[in-house]
Amino acid sequence: MLLAIDSGNTRTKWALFDLAGTLQAHDAALNLAFNAPPAAWQLATRVIVCNVAGAARAEHLARLLQPLGVTVQWLTASASAGGVRNRYRQPRQLGADRWAALVGAWQRLRGSCVVVNAGTAVTIDALHHDAALDQAVFLGGLIVPGLRLMRQSLAQGTAGVDAPLGAVLDFPQTTADAVSSGALAAIGGAVLNMHHRLQQQAGSAPHCLISGGDGPALLAWLRAQGINKHIELEPHLVLHGLRYLVDGAR
Repeated sequence: MLLAIDSGNTRTKWALFDLAGTLQAHDAALNLAFNAPPAAWQLATRVIVCNVAGAARAEHLARLLQPLGVTVQWLTASASAGGVRNRYRQPRQLGADRWAALVGAWQRLRGSCVVVNAGTAVTIDALHHDAALDQAVFLGGLIVPGLRLMRQSLAQGTAGVDAPLGAVLDFPQTTADAVSSGALAAIGGAVLNMHHRLQQQAGSAPHCLISGGDGPALLAWLRAQGINKHIELEPHLVLHGLRYLVDGAR
């Protein structure tokens, strides 16, 4: 089986895929609590990892994987793979998780798509379908702080805004609700902006795939704004992208 691991800033997500590409097992845990390999990892014959949590985290994962006795592929972005061309000025500087998500989105949809990963940081990437070549082109994307980071920045940088987690409302009337509503509206507005720009580029409304821990809240906010077509939550998008990349999909 293939073990795919997505090591993020806050959580580590993993999945096992069989030879047919079917997801057989998956789980996630906070990085601070991820101190031993799950028993299911013993089934792995191949391993691919994308890690955006730094060198120390990579070393920790390498120690957990060492007893498996299999070669570990550590993903870095490239100029082209999985049917996607990467227009980053320095392709290898694109985050490995973003690259895997873009490939996963293309292999799933074969169409233009706004690819959103709503985690500690939120990435909002434009994937354009080049119909002439039947390829996808990553045009570029946005990175903004996630909900928790936005709330933390207000608490640390201002006086009197160290509020508890509030509700998301149209017209907030408490500081806690104003902070929570404002943070989600800022992220949602950035997604809507990218959706509009990609629609202009593609000539039709693109899809939107959302993953990440804050994905459900973001999806609900976007649907409340009337964005209901071609938008969905795909919590395992990065892991599926890793599967496509290791199998050499085009």
